[in-house]
Amino acid sequence: MNTTAKILALSHRVAKLGLSLIIFLLSQAWALDVPVPAPKQNRDFLLSGATLHFGDGRVAQVQDLLVSAGKIIKIGVGIEVTKDTEIFNLSGQHVYPGIIALDTQIGLSEIQAVRASVDESEVGNYNPNVRAIVAYDSGSVMIPTLRANGVLLAQSAPTGGIFSGLSAIVQLDAWNPRDARYSKNESLVLEWPSDSMGLKFLKARFDEGAAYLRMLNSSKGVSVQERDLRLEILASALKGDRSVFVRAQTRASLVEAIEFLKMRNLKGILVGASDAHLILDQIKESGFPVVLEGPFRVPESEDEAIDVAYQLPRKLEEKGIVFALRAHHFNGQYRNLPFMAGMAIGYGLSAEAALQALTLNSAKILGIEDQSGSLVNGKDANLFVSSGDIFEATTQNVSHAWIQGRKLDLGNHQKELYERYRHRP
Repeated sequence: MNTTAKILALSHRVAKLGLSLIIFLLSQAWALDVPVPAPKQNRDFLLSGATLHFGDGRVAQVQDLLVSAGKIIKIGVGIEVTKDTEIFNLSGQHVYPGIIALDTQIGLSEIQAVRASVDESEVGNYNPNVRAIVAYDSGSVMIPTLRANGVLLAQSAPTGGIFSGLSAIVQLDAWNPRDARYSKNESLVLEWPSDSMGLKFLKARFDEGAAYLRMLNSSKGVSVQERDLRLEILASALKGDRSVFVRAQTRASLVEAIEFLKMRNLKGILVGASDAHLILDQIKESGFPVVLEGPFRVPESEDEAIDVAYQLPRKLEEKGIVFALRAHHFNGQYRNLPFMAGMAIGYGLSAEAALQALTLNSAKILGIEDQSGSLVNGKDANLFVSSGDIFEATTQNVSHAWIQGRKLDLGNHQKELYERYRHRP
């Protein structure tokens, strides 16, 4: 190797070391901005005298809620407690079930400009076996900012290709992915193809999955040599063991997706669905729930009214379609879910239906409604307190939050920056 080549090789190694050092330092800086996860609840607590928003359409004025061992155990007036019970006097304040953010890249994408911090997608169109929980970063600096707005649970979902992979349901206060995992439910995520070749590819893979399922159900079964993890995922979806989230926006793609899901007898969820207002009857007849793109967007067509996205949640409610709201795939938007719902309220959606779209409906769509999503005896104590209406940016003020009864530290780097600079001359 000549001198020039040696210098170039050395420069390359130094550059790699420098990049590694920068990534390491950034990771340490992010870690310092993330509060330590809360310890397991070891003392009963009572939320006293607040307005309870149950998440299922009901509201109760001046009621108490008792939590023990991470569960809601009693709701009512004048609940008797022991002397060891911690009491929060919340007169004039509001208690809500924790918001559940659907179809997010929380924990998968941190800083787009730093490739090492982005792990939301894999190469290629066919990755049904890719699991989001494996790549999930429980120390993401984004997470504390979400909790401060009442977002306590999330579906972390991969992107890219046609078969994006398996999503994970996580609670947003954990040391590691294992602790963060809230449910074993892992839904298959599909990006609906935009062309005939992609649609042909998708159908062919499901045909293979159906053939594989027949092999599994046969007396011979599948040998170790014949096992295919990708086909096993498709077979489980075809068998009804896991739901299928289909990202589709346009009228044509929604119609195709509905027909395909019904033909294959899949447990489908329509995600995005910006053109849902054009086929409301068809969606209602299908029985598929909708994870609706948030209203902070322009119309899909230049011929549509400017407020079509704001009115769509109300139209879904009027049709009796189960729906939830999602934020655009940009980390900073997930914390704005309450304000997106607030915009829909301004265009006719009832306030409690808006809350349900962020809580109980989201839990139903994920299959965790027995664990979370509403204030009900026996469910996990995933809840938060706000001194004002959570749907208004000027009144929302989250003062307390709990996940499974563990009281959260609501500090985050944005609050720290605010406190640092608000007194600057």
